[in-house]
Amino acid sequence: MGPLEQSLATLGLTGLEQDVETVSALPSSAVRGASEHSTQLEELPSRPDCSNTQLNTVSEVSASSTDRVDEYQTSDTDRNGQYFAQLKNDVIMDSSTSSDAVICGIHDFIQEERRRSFHFLAKYSHRHMDQKDLLSASLAGTDDIENVCNRAGFHIPTMYDGQWYTFAELQSPKSVRHTVAIKVLTGHEPIIDNMTVFHFNDDNAYLVSQATTWLRETYDWHSEYELQFTEMQYEEQRMWWKSNGNSFRLLDLPSEMREAIYLHIIGPVVAPDLAMIPTKTLTLGSGVLYDDGSGSHRNRDPDIERPNMTIMRVSKQVRNEAMEVAYRDTTKRFCALGARHFHSLDERYEQLASVATIWTSIRSFSPHASFLRNIQLEMSAAMFFRFIGIHPIRHVPLYVIREEGPVHVNTLKTFPALQNLDFRFFSPKHKNAVCPWARALGTDGNDPHSCQKEWIDYFFVFAWDALRGLNETQTAFKAPKCVTYSLSGCVKNSTRKHWQHLLNDKRVDHTPKIKSWEEQIRLKKTNDGIIPCSCSTSCAVGGPPLFQCSEHEVRRIEGLQTEMDKYYWDFED
Repeated sequence: MGPLEQSLATLGLTGLEQDVETVSALPSSAVRGASEHSTQLEELPSRPDCSNTQLNTVSEVSASSTDRVDEYQTSDTDRNGQYFAQLKNDVIMDSSTSSDAVICGIHDFIQEERRRSFHFLAKYSHRHMDQKDLLSASLAGTDDIENVCNRAGFHIPTMYDGQWYTFAELQSPKSVRHTVAIKVLTGHEPIIDNMTVFHFNDDNAYLVSQATTWLRETYDWHSEYELQFTEMQYEEQRMWWKSNGNSFRLLDLPSEMREAIYLHIIGPVVAPDLAMIPTKTLTLGSGVLYDDGSGSHRNRDPDIERPNMTIMRVSKQVRNEAMEVAYRDTTKRFCALGARHFHSLDERYEQLASVATIWTSIRSFSPHASFLRNIQLEMSAAMFFRFIGIHPIRHVPLYVIREEGPVHVNTLKTFPALQNLDFRFFSPKHKNAVCPWARALGTDGNDPHSCQKEWIDYFFVFAWDALRGLNETQTAFKAPKCVTYSLSGCVKNSTRKHWQHLLNDKRVDHTPKIKSWEEQIRLKKTNDGIIPCSCSTSCAVGGPPLFQCSEHEVRRIEGLQTEMDKYYWDFED
C-alpha cells in the first residue's frame, strides 16, 4: 500500500464511490486534515487557477467511512471533544461548492476592492495593487483551526457545514493571519455576495457577517498617525489613481461637472488684490494670512489659501472655462482688517490692498462683468458700523457720519453684477477685533469686546434701509436686482437664522418691526460703555488659553478640537 492509500485509510476515506487516482480529486480540506499523518500531502497549491472550470468535489462518502472519520476525530479531543469533533467533521466533509471556486471569488473581490477603495489594505503602499501581492485566501490547516478553537474556548457552532479558510497578509513581516469559516448560499454561484463568514471578535463572541462586510471591516485602514505625513499621503493617492484604472478625460464630462471641478481646484473663496504691473488690474489675489501665532483662529477664522491656478495649464479650452468659473463663481472676500497676502514672486508676505483702495479703483476701470457677483465682507465691529455711517464718539454712542467714505454700503449699488452678499464676522478674540465703543473710549486694546450677538443685531437694524435698497436698485436692463444675503463666520446660530430670514423674505415687509427695534436701541444705548455679554459661553472675554497640543494629539483625542474651538467661539447662545 502506497503513501496515498495509507493516508486515505487513516482518514477512513477508502470507501469513495468514485475511483480516486490523484490527490487533486480530493477536497483540499480533507488533505489538510490528514497533514498530521502523511508528510507527502503537506504541499498544496496556495492560489488556485481561477480560470479552471473543472471544480474538484467529493460526491459522496459512505456511512461506514463517516463513522470511521468520527471515531478518529473524537480520539483527538479534550474536555470539549464533541465540539472539536464536529468542527473537524465540518472541515473534512467538503461542501457542495469547490473550495477553489470560493477562493477565486474571494480573490476577485480583493482585487476589485483594492482598486475601488483607497483605504482597503491601505496599511501597505499602493505600489502594490495586485491581490497576489497583498492578501491571499487558502483552505485552513488543522493548526489554524485549532488556534481559533483554543482562543474561543472551543465554542464552535455545531450546525456549521461550510469550510474554514485562512487569510494571510503577504506584505506583513509578522505574517498576520485570520482564520474564519465561510459558507456559500445553497444553490448560488460562489461569488462574494453569496458568501457568509462565521468568525469571532476580539471578545471571542461568535459573529455571522456578510463576506464583503467582514473583509472591509477587517482590512480597511484609517491611520491617524499617518495623517501627519501629508506629502506621503498625497503620493499614495497619486499612485492609487494611476493604478486603479478609474481615470477619465476631463473634457468628456458635462460642463456642469467640469465647472464644479474647476471651482474645487481653484478654491471657493479668494481675496481680490490690485496688480500695478503692467497696468492696474483687479486679480484673484494670493490668499490671506491673519498671522496669529497661537493658531487659535484656524478653524473658526481660517486663513484663505492662495488660488490654485495650475489647472489653467492643461489646454486653452480648460483655461477659458476655468477662468470663467474663477471670475463668476468664486466668492470675493474683502478684508478690511489689515490682513496680509502671500506674494508668490519672491515668497514674501505683503500687505493686502485695502478695501478702500480696491473699491476706489473699481470706479476707474471695469473688471470682468461677473467678477463682483459673489461678495463677502469681513470687517471688525468698528468697520462694520463705519460701513453704514455710524462712528461712536464720547457721549454720542450712535454718532452718524455725514460724508460717505469709499467703503460704504451705498457703494454696493454701483456693482450691477452683485447677486450674493455675505457678512462674515470673526471672533471678538481675534487679534484684529475692534469694538467701536471701546475705541471711542480709547481702551479698545485693553477692555473686553462688546457682545457679538448684541452688536450684530444693532448693525442689521441700522443697516436695514440701505440693504433693502440694494434690491430696489434698477440695473441697466431696468429690472430690479435680487440680492441674496447670508451670515457666516463667528455668529450665533440663532442670529444667523433670524437675520437671514428677515433679509431674504420677499413676501412680508418687516420694516415696521425693524423701526420699532431701532427706537428701542436708541433708548437703550445712551452710555459710552461696551455692550455687556450674557451668552452662556462669553463671546467677548478672552481669558487664558486652554492648553497647547500638537495637531496629531488634537486629532487623536476625541472632542478636544471641539472644546478648543468653543473657547475661541461657541455658536450656541
